[in-house]
Amino acid sequence: MKLASKLLIVFVLLSALPLALMGHIAYSEAQDMVEHQTLHQLTSTNLLKERDFERWLNDNLQSLKLLAQRPLVIAHTSELIEFSRTSGLLRNPEILHAQPAYLDLLNDHMLALNNILGGFESLSIIQADNGMILVSTTSSLEGKFRESDKYFLEGKERSYVDEFAYWHSSDKIALHISTPIVDPAGNIIAVLVGHVDLSEMSSIITHGNSLASSEDSYLVNIYNFFITEPRFGKNFAMTRTVHSEGVDACLTGTSGTGIYRDYRGLIALGAYKWLPQYKLCMVTEIDRTEAFAPIRQAQLKMFGVSLFATLGAALASYLFSQTLTRPLRSLERSAKLIGKGVLGQKIDISSSDEIGSLAATLNEMTANLSTSIELVDYGRKLMGALNTAGINLQRIRDESAIYASIASTIKDLDYEAVLMQLSENGHELVVNQLTIESGLISAVERLAGVSSIGYRLPVSGDNHFTQVMRTRKPMFISDMSLSLAQTFSHLGTGIVRQMVKLLRSPTGIIAPIATEELTYGLMIVVGEGLSEYDLPVMGIFANQVANALENARLYKDMANWTEELEQRVAERTALLERSNTELEQFAYVASHDLQEPLRSVVGFLQLIERRSGTALDDEGREFIDRAVNAAHRMQTLISDLLQFSLVGTRGRDLEPVNSAGCVENALRSLRNSIETTGAEIVIKDHLPTVLADESQLTQLFQNLIGNAIKFHGEAQPRVQIEAVREDGRWKFSVSDNGVGIKEEYFERIFKVFQRLHGREAYEGTGIGLAIAKKIVERHGGRIWIVSEPGKGATFNFTLPTTKESV
Repeated sequence: MKLASKLLIVFVLLSALPLALMGHIAYSEAQDMVEHQTLHQLTSTNLLKERDFERWLNDNLQSLKLLAQRPLVIAHTSELIEFSRTSGLLRNPEILHAQPAYLDLLNDHMLALNNILGGFESLSIIQADNGMILVSTTSSLEGKFRESDKYFLEGKERSYVDEFAYWHSSDKIALHISTPIVDPAGNIIAVLVGHVDLSEMSSIITHGNSLASSEDSYLVNIYNFFITEPRFGKNFAMTRTVHSEGVDACLTGTSGTGIYRDYRGLIALGAYKWLPQYKLCMVTEIDRTEAFAPIRQAQLKMFGVSLFATLGAALASYLFSQTLTRPLRSLERSAKLIGKGVLGQKIDISSSDEIGSLAATLNEMTANLSTSIELVDYGRKLMGALNTAGINLQRIRDESAIYASIASTIKDLDYEAVLMQLSENGHELVVNQLTIESGLISAVERLAGVSSIGYRLPVSGDNHFTQVMRTRKPMFISDMSLSLAQTFSHLGTGIVRQMVKLLRSPTGIIAPIATEELTYGLMIVVGEGLSEYDLPVMGIFANQVANALENARLYKDMANWTEELEQRVAERTALLERSNTELEQFAYVASHDLQEPLRSVVGFLQLIERRSGTALDDEGREFIDRAVNAAHRMQTLISDLLQFSLVGTRGRDLEPVNSAGCVENALRSLRNSIETTGAEIVIKDHLPTVLADESQLTQLFQNLIGNAIKFHGEAQPRVQIEAVREDGRWKFSVSDNGVGIKEEYFERIFKVFQRLHGREAYEGTGIGLAIAKKIVERHGGRIWIVSEPGKGATFNFTLPTTKESV
């Protein structure tokens, strides 16, 4: 083989193989970096969307709870429920529409709230006892029953967010939020239900997908059905299922990232996050082809450089083969160094023959290769800066700190930045941050005759700054002296060019800091080496600043709203505490200050009777006895009144209680009455466990059984106690064979101090049944009587069930 051929082979191998190896290493590293950064960005996107999604649900829930707590809403609802029970509403729901309470509740509260805040397709109030829709912003729903729907059943106990489901009545996905409406006595009288407008949810999930044109975000339920429409699908929600590695892994309850085939069958980079409280999977994906496009472009450039280098090496080998002198050895040594990656090595051959030409070619090749590597490093640096800026800006909530952070990032790229903020009136741009050295700034200020920080630039006329504000697109400025001349029109051209020379900023980029709705200001980047290829990257930096400012504004609004809400809660809590204090003071007065004078009166009367001896006649002694008896009755009356007032303020928390034990305690307290009258007490079947205050339940049975024994007829008293389960609640009955009550007195007997008989016939203050009614209502139940004169009476009342009920 000829030497020329050998040299050709050797030089091609020495040039091509290192370049190919370096290209492969650079491509692998760049691919790993892009993959890591892209997956990190997708994960961050999921976190942001999850936060926005939860904030959206919480805002709707809080709006619903505030509406349910309005005193007028509670009052009107109670009035309509009472009207429905007495007017035959179940047979003719339309008669409710003429009620003032219905019109006020619908127009002034439900429709008014939804018009102001939005977020709900409809609002409905459902009766707690029968599940009927009493009032709805969608009139066609009124009169329908939802007694078995989960959001109604859960809403009677607490504020509840239902699961997403396909709603046949509207032929689309639905989400219901419910909360109880509680009257002043603590009774759950109805459930307020909001049918959430899911178009807002879809916009939250799909909003902000700006990483690439193929970026896609969507939600999937536990049955693999799309909950929101994917970007590249139509009518997929609740009609199409998706099975991919990312979705299947997420539905096992995990969160992560990966590279897999998406629902279109394309290979994608994806991040998935499991939302356990909603049993949903959030997925954000981007096509791998698009994600790795910049790397493939760099690979093509590297291939071109390698091809050029290989061709140069082949040409050099042919020329170099013409001589076998010392320059050949010099070239050989230099080529070996280049093959090892020492690109700064320069071949110093000054001859004008072919060897000298070859040496010059190799020097040019190494320079081009160094430039390519520098471009790759610069691109890597830009990607790192973008990622760092995005992470930092997500955590910052102060506007000045946001401007300072992005200015520092631009400075780290060896450029200078000027951040200008739009004034409140929108007519001026005010300098907020700049990174230029203070000495240079002072020199420029002296030339321009202005102060830099706080400088106000009017947003008027036709210049580069107003053009960017108007078009909302970044602009590359090839000669910054033109922009400065437009800004400082009163200065001469020479002074302007001197300013540009001082700042060492021949070129620049002006980018708008703006979202789709608001413009916050401008970002001006200047520096040597800045080119039009940097325009998209600087535009992304400006967008990051705008998004951070928008998040800061929303965070501030939320903080103000939360502070106001906390203040209102504190005020209402203080009012409630004052009410409880006043009740306790009344209880003290009733138990001590009011009864003490009565005890004194009784004591003095009895002392007068003992000391008078025979001085008092029978009539005088009778007067003293009557006075003493009246004082004792007053003490009993005050004691009963005290018990009545403390039912709602001193009651314990409701918990599972064995009602049979409460009956036994009541019977022990009534032992004397039972033995005196010979009363027969019958407990039918097994009494259940209920959710109650044990002390108050015992008092309830004691009052009812005591009344049954007291108002007996000529026959021996017989009292029967039983409990049956009806409509998800326990109904207790206390029946007797006593004197009975006329129907016209059924409501009267439950009021305070209402008696149907004189004290001569039956003792008592007339408060016992009023206390019983208040106890039952505190437990969320109701009490009523069934009776006829001479045929005894049956007192019925209902109590809530528990899981332990049998």
